[in-house]
Amino acid sequence: SRCNFEQLFLISLLLNAAVSFRSSSFWKKLYRQVAVDDTNGATDAPTNTNDIENDLALSRLWRNLLIKYLAVYLLAAMSDWLQGPYVYALYSSYGFLQSDIAVLFVAGFASSMIVGSVIGGMADLGGRRRFVVLFAVVYGLSCLTKHFKSYGILMIGRVLGGIATSLLFSVFEAWLIRAHSDAGLEKYIGRSLAWASYCNSIVAIFTGLLANEASDNSTMVPVIEEILYIGGYLNPFDIALVTLFLCGVGALILWDENYGHDREQFLTTTTTNSHEGSFFGGIRQAFIATIYNRK
Repeated sequence: SRCNFEQLFLISLLLNAAVSFRSSSFWKKLYRQVAVDDTNGATDAPTNTNDIENDLALSRLWRNLLIKYLAVYLLAAMSDWLQGPYVYALYSSYGFLQSDIAVLFVAGFASSMIVGSVIGGMADLGGRRRFVVLFAVVYGLSCLTKHFKSYGILMIGRVLGGIATSLLFSVFEAWLIRAHSDAGLEKYIGRSLAWASYCNSIVAIFTGLLANEASDNSTMVPVIEEILYIGGYLNPFDIALVTLFLCGVGALILWDENYGHDREQFLTTTTTNSHEGSFFGGIRQAFIATIYNRK
């Protein structure tokens, strides 16, 4: 029942919060302070004042960098979570056959596979922040196409969505790693990625609840009969437009531009020059294609 589901969700959320607190740096500081009190001040912590000040300065620098990254990245992730559950439902509500919908999905995966093999190198050359803004624009255009009951326009939207997905899962982390390197924070990279993954999971949960409420709040109605629609399953895509706008603006305001180390030879780092990478990508896309082409 709905009540049991909500109780289970609340219990899981509390357990998640408890485990997260137990593994946090705040817990370690608290535990260290208790240990100091128990041993009347004896501790293994560094006593050199300069070392302590340097550690504190690096920690503050890392927190500022992490906040800037998460403010942009989580908006991008939210826009993706908003759309995922409603793409098939939207296509189906337009009256398209399952085989036609399968072709739309495969087109999106194919564009992601093709563009994903070179997009990382292109971002290294052109600038990661610039490509994050490009992600927001491309994904925003993909959202806009969902309002049209036109197979051709929806196909364009799927291709744009595939390109945006490749950008989402490559450019953001590349910017983060290079920003850590430039700031001398290499030892914090793992912690930053862990925080991004954890926060992304929390965003996914609450975004799902928001999207469900938005899609149930109204029904799809035509603005131009048999051409342009609003409401219903389109509401999550409209919310995604807002988050994408904020994501692009946030990147321009909060992030500094950074590039790859080898901007001249960026094509040598693409997966198209790796037989293993190309083979793996082909197998993965073939597997996904069989799923969406089932009748």
